[in-house]
Amino acid sequence: MGKEAADSFSHYFDNNGTDFTIEPSRLFGEVPKAAAIHAEARRSVLALMELMRADLKAGDYRFASLAAGASVVSKAESNNWYLAVAAYSWFVTGEATVTESGDVHGSWSWHLWDRYDWDPGVSVPVDTPLGTIRIDQDRVAQFHRQGLAREFTTVGSITETF
Repeated sequence: MGKEAADSFSHYFDNNGTDFTIEPSRLFGEVPKAAAIHAEARRSVLALMELMRADLKAGDYRFASLAAGASVVSKAESNNWYLAVAAYSWFVTGEATVTESGDVHGSWSWHLWDRYDWDPGVSVPVDTPLGTIRIDQDRVAQFHRQGLAREFTTVGSITETF
């Protein structure tokens, strides 16, 4: 079990329900599909900057994804991230300034969102030093229902300038 998987499971048993923050750069480093999604978002933002340069008057502008994207991390891609987030949503926000000379500068952020909860009827394989065991999510959810643990939202953002 990796750092993010262990930390998120521990946060569940902290029983406070507060958001749990991850570092997307670590996700990108371990899951090539996630890195590719981020790279495509960067290309889209840079293309938007070219459109702004060509079509907008000088001023400050904000932008955001029209809809959230979604992705899934398989166990084969990364056991750590499979156990930490599995399926997650992502979206982009940003701010740009178009200058009188037509230059564009600003920043954009890639955001991850995932609800750390337990699905009925699902069991998850977890590798241990003694072999792989299957964790029944219904049983783990009992801790939440009994007030001994609390589900939470996993969030993370990475910001870049242009």
